[in-house]
Amino acid sequence: MPLKTTLWLDTSTQDTNIALVREDRILALRCAEANALAFLFDELASMLLETGIRFPDIQSLHYICGPGSSLGLRIACMAISTWKTAYPGLRLQAAHTLPAYAALHGLCPDAPPAFTLLAQHRKDTWYQVAHENGNISTMNTLSDDEVSKLEGNLYHLPQRKFATSPPISSQPLSPYLPALTEILQIPGLFQTVEKPTVFPEIVPTFKKWVPQRHSKAASC
Repeated sequence: MPLKTTLWLDTSTQDTNIALVREDRILALRCAEANALAFLFDELASMLLETGIRFPDIQSLHYICGPGSSLGLRIACMAISTWKTAYPGLRLQAAHTLPAYAALHGLCPDAPPAFTLLAQHRKDTWYQVAHENGNISTMNTLSDDEVSKLEGNLYHLPQRKFATSPPISSQPLSPYLPALTEILQIPGLFQTVEKPTVFPEIVPTFKKWVPQRHSKAASC
């Protein structure tokens, strides 16, 4: 039985990421701060040539559906719609940006056991998830004032343009892509969809983050 081949795609932040994965191996990976439209098709063609894989050999497409760059996410939806139309058997799996990035960073050897991850929502408002020892909270929104009161390890997702500046106490977070094959296997992180969608159409299904656990995370 042939091994499962997966296409990974993320256009939600300032970098565009695309990879070919087979079981627990990353076969090819491209990451660049580039125009997503040209990058996706050109680099996918390059990766297929490099690995000797044909597009019909790809069984699933795991992608990030947002929140994040509106233009990047729309371009990804266009590309995914094109591929899904050409290959109806392609299985689509979508995950939200913050839980996926928190899961990746949580697997980094240098990551703290507890941290909070932020991404711009709109001016003066931020999306937030908290991570503690592999547990990821439900994504919610915080005001600038609420964010200023957060304690502990704080990160933000780099974006092409911020409505307001990231908190001074936060560090920019890049995806720990060596852990990509591991997060593709996390139950509930990716949701099966019939057609490409962008946030907020998919409802996340993660453990509720209660104040008691948040206090514990902040104290680590």
